[in-house]
Amino acid sequence: MCRIKFFSKAAVFLFFGAIFFGVLAYADLPIEGEWDTTEGPMKVETLPGGNVRASYGEDGGRILARLEGARLSGRWIENTSDRPCGEPMDGSRYWGTVQFEFTPEASAFEGFWGYCQANPASPWKGKRLGGPPTQARRPIPWILILGVLFAAAVAAFIFLKTRKKS
Repeated sequence: MCRIKFFSKAAVFLFFGAIFFGVLAYADLPIEGEWDTTEGPMKVETLPGGNVRASYGEDGGRILARLEGARLSGRWIENTSDRPCGEPMDGSRYWGTVQFEFTPEASAFEGFWGYCQANPASPWKGKRLGGPPTQARRPIPWILILGVLFAAAVAAFIFLKTRKKS
């Protein structure tokens, strides 16, 4: 009976451990690099914590955003634009919202932009320049291995604790 409890608990921990570390193994898309977009050439830089900074166009255009999975959401800011906003953002009165959805292989995106606080409704598309990214959503094997080892250690701990009670 004790072994059945152990194996059922071990299976549960192995399952959830593999899922937890498997999710960690998929990094955000590698979107950094040069892009050809409908708003002009764009250079994207990824920062720690899923933050993204990009520069585009000839009017000092920049994007400050956050990348979660394949979705980028944030603000575009320019030195000048067709519509000034009531309050400045990052030192400029010309800014708005932006949302991009990247392809699974991070070779292109489709999205929208809008002025000031308005919902993004104007299309913005882009394609990566050069070759494909180096690691678009590829699992990192060592993290998976660590996940299984962690789950096995927890299962062994539970087994030893249950065995002492028996």
